[in-house]
Amino acid sequence: MANEILSGGGCVFGAAYVGRDVGHVKIKNKKSLYKIRGSKYVQSSINDCYKEAKKSLELGRKVLFSGVPCQIEGLKNFLQKEYENLLCISVVCHGVPSKKVFRHQIETLKNEYGSDVVDVSFRNKEKGCKNYQIEYKFENKSIKKEIWKDEYMIGFLKNYYLRESCYDCKYRLFEKNTADIILGDFWGIEENHSDFDDNKGVSAVIINSKRGEEFFNRISVDKIYYKKVSLWEIEKGNLCLTDSVLLNEERFNFFDIFDKMGLKFTIDYFVKNEELKKIKNDMGSEVPFIFSKNVRAEQELLEISNSYKWKFVTLLSKYFGFVFPHGTYRRKIIRMSFKGIIRISEKIRRW
Repeated sequence: MANEILSGGGCVFGAAYVGRDVGHVKIKNKKSLYKIRGSKYVQSSINDCYKEAKKSLELGRKVLFSGVPCQIEGLKNFLQKEYENLLCISVVCHGVPSKKVFRHQIETLKNEYGSDVVDVSFRNKEKGCKNYQIEYKFENKSIKKEIWKDEYMIGFLKNYYLRESCYDCKYRLFEKNTADIILGDFWGIEENHSDFDDNKGVSAVIINSKRGEEFFNRISVDKIYYKKVSLWEIEKGNLCLTDSVLLNEERFNFFDIFDKMGLKFTIDYFVKNEELKKIKNDMGSEVPFIFSKNVRAEQELLEISNSYKWKFVTLLSKYFGFVFPHGTYRRKIIRMSFKGIIRISEKIRRW
C-alpha cells in the first residue's frame, strides 16, 4: 500500500524507532520504508506529523497515514474536514504501553551490555510467527529473547502498564474506528484456511470504507494473494477488535513498585505472586510467601503495601471486580474513579 502511494508522488506516515524512542515520521521514498515496517509495542509520539500531513494534503499530494485507531481519530479531529487524497490505515491494537517503562528498559540494557540500543524488533520471526521473539539491536551486536522471558513483553502482554484509556477504548471496530483499512494478524488461520498457514504470518485485512475498498481492489490485482473470509473468522482470534483489554488489577499498584525497584524486580514480583495465588487456589490452603531474601527489597515492598494508596486502590479494584465482571461498565467506573482515588489517597497521606 505504501509503495502504491509513493509511486504516485505521495507520502506515508508511520511509527519508527528513533533514538531510543518511537515516534511518527514522514516517508518520502521507498528506500526509507523499512523504518516504519514492523510492530512497535510502545506509544508513538506524533511529533509534527499531523501538521505535515495537512500540508501535503493541502498541496494535493496523496497521503497514507498509519497508526493505532486513536491516532487516526486524532488526525481527523485535527484536520476538521475530509480529504479525498487521504488514506488512513490502523492496526488491531492490544493497547499502548508506557513510554516511561520502555525508556527504563532501554537504559537498563545499555548499562547491562555496555552499548546503546539502536533498534528493537518486537516481532522477530526467526522461529516462526507463533514463536516470535523480541530482538534488541546494539551498536555491535544483538540479543533475542522469547517474549515470556523478557520483562518488558511480559508486562505489556499482561496489561500491567498500558495507558488508562486503553482499558476503556472508544476506537475499536464497532465503536469508532474510522480508518479506511484495518490491518492485523490473522490468528487462527490454520483452523479453516490451512493452505495459507506457512508459519510466517498472515495478515488480516479489514476493508472499512468505500475509499479503502477502491484502493485495495486497485493494488490487489497483481500485488496481493488474498482470500475473502467472514469478519467473524478474524474477530475470533482478535478480541481487541471488539473489546478493550482486560484491566489487570495490578495496574493500580505497578508504578508504586516500579518507581523504586525497576522493571525486572517488579515483573518478577507480580509473576511470582500470581503463581503463588494459583497454588493457594489449587491447594485450598495457605502457602508461605517466599519471594526475596533481599532485606532492602522486602522493606520497600512492605512500605508500599502498607501505604494508604495501595490498600485503598487495591480494595476498590477488588470490590469492582466482585460487583462487575470484566466489561464496559467496570472499566468506565474504575477509570472515572482512578484519578479521584489518587487525589483522596494523597490528601490522606499528607494529613
